[in-house]
Amino acid sequence: MKIGSIDQCTLCGNPFKHRRVCNMGWLDDERTIKEVTLILSHAGCRALLEKKKILQQQLLDVEYEIFMKVNV
Repeated sequence: MKIGSIDQCTLCGNPFKHRRVCNMGWLDDERTIKEVTLILSHAGCRALLEKKKILQQQLLDVEYEIFMKVNV
């Protein structure tokens, strides 16, 4: 995907200008690879996705606890 070719948020589909953020450091000792983060959604949409990820992990933890309780 070319940055800026589709100006929509990947979550909600509303208009959003895609951008990239280059970190200041290098990923390797030879200084040939830089880390680049692609920003493809609104800050609020990214926050919702992060919240979903955290809640899914908590749910998995509870399911594991139930599994261990039943199989003892």
